[in-house]
Amino acid sequence: MAHTSSGDSSPGAALTVAILTLVCCNLIGGVVGVAFAAVAMGKEDEEERARFTGYAWTAIVVGLVLSGLGILLFL
Repeated sequence: MAHTSSGDSSPGAALTVAILTLVCCNLIGGVVGVAFAAVAMGKEDEEERARFTGYAWTAIVVGLVLSGLGILLFL
């Protein structure tokens, strides 16, 4: 269930955020987000590009949530 609208961000923005989360020690969402954003950048079809960009953002958010939960459980 991907969110698609005319206001979706570009795969480049998703790639940038995924790399930043990867650098900030969020391996879960960072690696998967980078992979999906890279796939999205290679797609010529706009619908597929939007789908993989959505997957990248979802991976980033899920990784951040899981990292946050891990930190809370550790404390």
